[in-house]
Amino acid sequence: VFEYSQGVAKAGYYHSTPAGTFMRAQFPAQDDDQGIGWWLHFARRRLADHPNIERIVFINRAVSAATLGGQWDPGGAAYQAALTDTLAALAADPQLTFGGLLWHQGEGNTADTEAAHQALLIAMISGLRAAIPGGAQAPFIAGTIFKTWSTSATEPGVDRATRNIANYVTNASFVDNSDLSSASSLHFDRAPLRTMGARYANAADALTQAT
Repeated sequence: VFEYSQGVAKAGYYHSTPAGTFMRAQFPAQDDDQGIGWWLHFARRRLADHPNIERIVFINRAVSAATLGGQWDPGGAAYQAALTDTLAALAADPQLTFGGLLWHQGEGNTADTEAAHQALLIAMISGLRAAIPGGAQAPFIAGTIFKTWSTSATEPGVDRATRNIANYVTNASFVDNSDLSSASSLHFDRAPLRTMGARYANAADALTQAT
């Protein structure tokens, strides 16, 4: 498992990631409750289930407190960083093919209506798919937000938009995190992060099983 560097060394440098240790230099203990470690477990599961996959390279551009209707809109800072680095990684290594988009976001959008959040997701996904070579029908997998922000009695529009994503975005699916727990009110604990990784991997299999 690799991650395209965020200035760890130089542009085009691939940062090697021994499974179970770290993903980003600034977070040496990635398998913890930092809220950013589940994709390492996604990658480990994918590689275990699909021996034909030689390696997985992540373009990790998660940004704290970033929102749709803000940094993740087409042209926004987070959106542009993800796009620029994806294009750079593909150009630096011709053996790479674009595998898809993994998304887990929403706390900053809890005031959105379902329709408003759908429109924001469509704009982001359509923009990235159109701009990335091989991305036209790339899988998009979104996870529901932390249950502190979303209860059965007061489910926000962002959560409904996520759960219904397959109805308005092609080759898309969602991962239900509503049963997972945390000692804090925001970030998932270690065991839930591992569970999330496995669930995203299962969702990826369901979307890509024909290819």
